[in-house]
Amino acid sequence: MLQKILTIKIIFLSILFSGQIEFERFTIDDGLSQNTAYEVFQDSRGYIWLGTQGGLDRFNGYEFKHYESESGDSTSIIKGWIRSINEDQNGIIWLGTQDGNFGWFDPHEETGGEIDLYENHPDIRRYARFDKILFHKNYIYIATIGNGLCRY
Repeated sequence: MLQKILTIKIIFLSILFSGQIEFERFTIDDGLSQNTAYEVFQDSRGYIWLGTQGGLDRFNGYEFKHYESESGDSTSIIKGWIRSINEDQNGIIWLGTQDGNFGWFDPHEETGGEIDLYENHPDIRRYARFDKILFHKNYIYIATIGNGLCRY
């Protein structure tokens, strides 16, 4: 009896998992700002955020919205290739760039800004690429390429 149940389970599972994985490709023709995404992140509301050479793209499952740095606008997102994306407990999106810029983006207000991490920390080498941004116990941890781990 146990062998029959096991056989039925195996047959059922093989049928269940034999379906093909659905794969869909998005390009600039679909609204993506660039064909290369350096980072992909899903936030707590389900949006997909993509870091590109030209800024930040948000995908809601149907369409893309592009955010980029605007010269002279202190409320736009940081400038540079966005290489790391994370979200804090307040829903703010944090961004790190290829050349060491660090900033935030508030998706509710659609505003952002840059934070100068180097101003009070001359021992930190500028232009170290930010690889990962993590949050733990009221600290922001930034893993860099060539500049170690920074905690703020």
